[in-house]
This record gives sequence, structure tokens and C-alpha cells, in this order.
Amino acid sequence: MISPQILQNLKQAKVMVIGDMIADQFVSGIPTRISREAPVLILEHEETKILAGGAANTIANLVDMGVKAYAVGVVGNDATGKGLRSLLEDKGVCTEGLIVHPERPTITKTRVWAGEPGSIKQQVVRIDQGIKTEIEPGIAEQLLVYVRETIGEIDAVLFSDYGYGLFPATLAKALVDEANRRGIVSAADSRYDLPRFSGATVATPNKPESEALTGRRLVTDRDAEMIAQSLQRQLQLQAAVVTRGEDGMTIAQSDDLVYHIPAFNRSEVYDVTGAGDTVIAGLTAGLAAGASIREAALLANIAASIVIRRIGTVTVKFDELQRAVEEYNRSQSKDPVITS
Repeated sequence: MISPQILQNLKQAKVMVIGDMIADQFVSGIPTRISREAPVLILEHEETKILAGGAANTIANLVDMGVKAYAVGVVGNDATGKGLRSLLEDKGVCTEGLIVHPERPTITKTRVWAGEPGSIKQQVVRIDQGIKTEIEPGIAEQLLVYVRETIGEIDAVLFSDYGYGLFPATLAKALVDEANRRGIVSAADSRYDLPRFSGATVATPNKPESEALTGRRLVTDRDAEMIAQSLQRQLQLQAAVVTRGEDGMTIAQSDDLVYHIPAFNRSEVYDVTGAGDTVIAGLTAGLAAGASIREAALLANIAASIVIRRIGTVTVKFDELQRAVEEYNRSQSKDPVITS
């Protein structure tokens, strides 16, 4: 069961998100004819819009859950960077921690969609732009100084690493150490190098990431238990939360408690886009609001069950999360199964 007080505490919680801020740019057009230059469509431009992606999408999830968010990262001195900053500021996000880098373009994933007006458009191509080399020591120091000056205001830190060089090993360690020194919970989500965040409070590797980190296949619940326990010890976490898609999640805590939380609404999965961002956002929001790891994991699972029923990258609003939690609390049949 999730305490109703945890939900109310979300509205006072403050979370700092340090990560790769990505601009998801969508360009739509109406097909008019085939080009003479190559066998491709010529599109008449219809609309260009920017949505939050990567760490910025995690922030959008937090804000819509009622949490006050602080964005920390790097954007370019370009139109997409300005658009992304404006988008976050319009949602009430503190963007003082976003450093503008004149030689590092904003990470942008541009999707081109084609279709007649009023029809369902089809994606034609995706273009990714972003530098993956590590940020310079001077930029890393600026980020660390900002975090040290601001961390006293917040309740939790979330690291969102998409592999675009924001987290040199020395910076990642310094950030985790700073959170631990201040007694602030931290959550790590890293696509390629989770060990850099060893010592964080929790981490949320998915199935492929967990298999790669441990060298073990994850097929059964028992496999998941062993992998979660191995990761918890290897990464010196208070809890390893292994996300398993339709099989839910398996959590191993530092007190040797291991349990499974089944996936909710398994029969209504339409799109898993952005579900990982929702999980880490829900987990961190719960911890920032004073929830136990078990309560926070339940909250994250419930939030994810909402977004997977929709198409595209979406977020969970506070009111719908509250309704889903109340529905869950009325039905205790899906409580975690304690296995050891």
C-alpha cells in the first residue's frame, strides 16, 4: 500500500535532475510528389515542434507528478537549445543549472513525419545530432559548483545518462559523493555505464543492461533475484531496481530483502516509449516525498502502467496518478511478493 501522505508530499518535493538534455524535434509535412533527384518524397512543410527528451523528459514527468524540478546539464547556443530551455521554464523548471556551451550543439533527435492533413502520419526518417565526447574539465567543474551550491535546497538527485559525455568518471563520483555527504537520496539511470554511479541510493537498469553488467541471462524470476542482488552489491546501492517490462520489476535491497512487483495493466500495452523515464521519475519522486524504497517502486510501477497505454512520449499527471494509486490501494492482490 502507498500512503496517501506520500502523494500529497509530492507537491512539496524538490528533485535535481542532472543529465543529457535532449530536444525531440518533430517535423511534419504533406507529401506532394516524388523528387527528380532521388526516389524520395518531397514534403511541403507543415509544422515543427520541440518536445522534451532524455533527461528533459524525465523532468517533464516529475513536474507533471507535482514535483519541483531543477535541470542541470549542457545545451548548445542554438535554436533547439533555446527552445528546450523555454519549454522547461514554461513548466516551472529551474534552469539555472543549464550551461550554454558555444561549441557543443544541443543533443537533438529530429523525426520527419509525412501524411495527408487529418490522416495518421508515418515516420520517414530520424536524424540524431549530438557530441558524445566527454565534456571539458572546466564545464564539469561549473556543473559541480552549481550542484554544491544548490543541493541543500532539494530532496533527491536523479542522474540521467544517455551516453553523451556529460558524466566523466571523476564528475560522476564527485556528484554521488556530494549527495551522500549531504544525506540526500540519489537515483541513477545510465544506458551505457551504470558503474560510474556506484554508491548511489538506487539504480534502475533494464533487462538488457542488467544482463550486460552481470554477464548472466535473465529468464526466470530466480535469475532476476540473483542479478538484482549482484548489482546491489557490485554497485554498492541501497537498492537495485531491475525493470523487466511485462514481467514487472525485481528489487534487491541492502538489507538482503528481495521482492518482485508485477507489471500492472499487462493486457493494455500500446507503446513503451518513454516508460523508462517515467519509472526513474516515479521512483525518485517517491523517495523525495519520503516513501520507502518499496513504496517508491510501487509508485513508479503504477506511473509506468499509465504511460504504456498511450502512444508516443507522454507523462503522467498528478490527478491520474492519484486515482491509480487509490485504485491500487483498494486492491491489495498485487502487493510485492517477498521471496527472500
